[in-house]
Amino acid sequence: MAAAERKYFDVIEFLLNRSIGTIDELELGACSLVTASSSIKQLHQALELLTLATKYRVSTQTLKVFMQPTVAYDYHQECQTVDELDAIKDDHDRMWIETALI
Repeated sequence: MAAAERKYFDVIEFLLNRSIGTIDELELGACSLVTASSSIKQLHQALELLTLATKYRVSTQTLKVFMQPTVAYDYHQECQTVDELDAIKDDHDRMWIETALI
């Protein structure tokens, strides 16, 4: 998670090649960047980490358990593709919901 928070992408890549658990840690690192007062830059950094995790999940066919949509999250579901992540990159509220879902 420390590598994700510091954006050490080469370290992240190395760790991803070693452990499936690292995908979850990478997602949690991205979540730590998104707060109520996050700047657009922080949102985009979080998006980079989430995109990397999503690409790795797809390439390794690592399944993820998703929550059923609920009113608490305005019936949104966690993004499952890079395109879905890209569509929310400039929407602070939706990025916050994404990290809450993770």
